[in-house]
Amino acid sequence: MAFVVFAYDISDNRRRTRVATFLEKNAVRIQGSVFEAVLSNARMAAVVGRLEELMMPGDLLRVYRLPEGAAGNIAWIGGAPPQALPGAWIL
Repeated sequence: MAFVVFAYDISDNRRRTRVATFLEKNAVRIQGSVFEAVLSNARMAAVVGRLEELMMPGDLLRVYRLPEGAAGNIAWIGGAPPQALPGAWIL
């Protein structure tokens, strides 16, 4: 399992909505175009594969896979705390 952050910048409204709708089914929205999830490697590959299909030239997508243990080092102000990895503590 990995803690993954997805961030995108897509100018086309229709495509941006498709990407957001897909990510809402697989991750938690933490900001307008930023999502986070705890995913297995196989599920992460599937999600990234589908996102690649949705993207077009000029779109920007970043996928950050945090190394094991890094989720405990996340700080936040406001909103819900980050999702916890199974077996990890976030204080």
